[in-house]
Amino acid sequence: MVTAFLPALLSMLLHMSVAQDPYFVYPEVFNDTERDAFYYGTFPEDFQWSTATSSYQIEGAWDADGKGVNIWDTFSHETGNIVNDDNGDVACDSYNKYETDVSLISNMGVKYYRFSLSWSRLLPNGTIDNPSEAGLQYYNNLIDALLENGITPQVTLYHWDLPQDIEDMGGFLFDGFPELFNNYSKYCFEQFGDRVQFWITFNEPWVITVLGYGEGRFAPGINGLEDERVYISAHNLLLAHALSYQTYNTSFRGTQEGVIGITLNCDHFEPYDPSNETSVDAADRGFQFMLGWFASPIFKTGDYPEVMREKVDFKSAAVGLNHYYKDRDIISWQDESWPTSGSEWLRPVPWGLRNLLNKIKNEYGDDIPIYITENGISTEDTDNLDDTTRVQYYQSYINEVLKAVRLDNVNVKCYTAWSLMDNFEWASGYSERFGLHYVDFSDPARPRTPKDSATEYARIVADNGFLEPKVSTENPETTPDSADRPASAAIY
Repeated sequence: MVTAFLPALLSMLLHMSVAQDPYFVYPEVFNDTERDAFYYGTFPEDFQWSTATSSYQIEGAWDADGKGVNIWDTFSHETGNIVNDDNGDVACDSYNKYETDVSLISNMGVKYYRFSLSWSRLLPNGTIDNPSEAGLQYYNNLIDALLENGITPQVTLYHWDLPQDIEDMGGFLFDGFPELFNNYSKYCFEQFGDRVQFWITFNEPWVITVLGYGEGRFAPGINGLEDERVYISAHNLLLAHALSYQTYNTSFRGTQEGVIGITLNCDHFEPYDPSNETSVDAADRGFQFMLGWFASPIFKTGDYPEVMREKVDFKSAAVGLNHYYKDRDIISWQDESWPTSGSEWLRPVPWGLRNLLNKIKNEYGDDIPIYITENGISTEDTDNLDDTTRVQYYQSYINEVLKAVRLDNVNVKCYTAWSLMDNFEWASGYSERFGLHYVDFSDPARPRTPKDSATEYARIVADNGFLEPKVSTENPETTPDSADRPASAAIY
């Protein structure tokens, strides 16, 4: 899982090297000396290390203190939509345990925390006519607790939990949605902007529109592949982002001095044959139909990608995503030799992240800063704290980011580990776990316990990357812990 924040503003080199005897995190499958060899070095001094959650996935308290119903409350309460009919009614109970969550972040030495605001907790019916004092107090308390612990809040305005009252108006299909979202955004800027200087409008528009209003696998569960609804929802989302961005720019940026942008998700599409033009073009179409659909109108031309224009009659608004995807003319697959995870859609391919970062740089310009706002891997629902799978994932993926920064001059500003703790994983319920911390969902107290990956991430953060291995004076051919991890993990 990789998502990147791209702000709508364009905004000391240390010794580093590849070890003489290359270390490979996945030696059985990714062992190309040029591509996969572990790279030792550090990130720029101002590099940001973060971890993330989202409101519906952790807060619980679904109907407490006047909170309004959202589309995931509705969707998860309908039988058959979620694995095991799980729901987020309690989740991690972070509404009551936010101070514990802040301690988890602080204990890892992480100085940034990305979380989302629940629109229906702040504005129960979705409009500014009915604000909730309890909801406002909760987020004020959370933000203040973060700042008191030296942690900078990174706030997402919308992470998929639309107020049900707005969905009843038509949700993202409603022509008035952009104005409703702008009113909500403005309320948040007014209430929290004195302490929040990093804003994200929408998390993963592709998921919101395709899975929510196209395939119907996510809330609100609309099957819109055969008509124009996927396109309309995406168009209204882009309008809402633009309106919110303009509001912040004109009314708040001057005094609050923050940044605002959007989080986009994208798979990396690698050409089957890099020397074959047809194969290269197919990979680019995959990129444009996923990330370019939303990034091109915001960061490039103000319009949809040309390859989409060639395939889709946007003016008619009569062609749904099913047609888009048929007309991509690509066949994509995952190699069966690649490592697996707890999610059938997710296989670790570390070098893909470096390639994707370079693709974004080449497509949208060298100067646009990239904030990686989610990156992580799932495991199945077990209580094993020795999560080697996740340790390897973070070592390899963060190392590929380091290569992109130091070797390729990609302007990456932040890395965010998803997720701070196990949580409600949408349609998969609690059957998949992405957390750095284990949460016991069978215990009403919802205790959190650090996994090995939390320790590993803390070490990487403390070293600001990966330090050169130290040679033992007793045995020059060995380094501490060199058998299974980079030297930085042994030096912490």
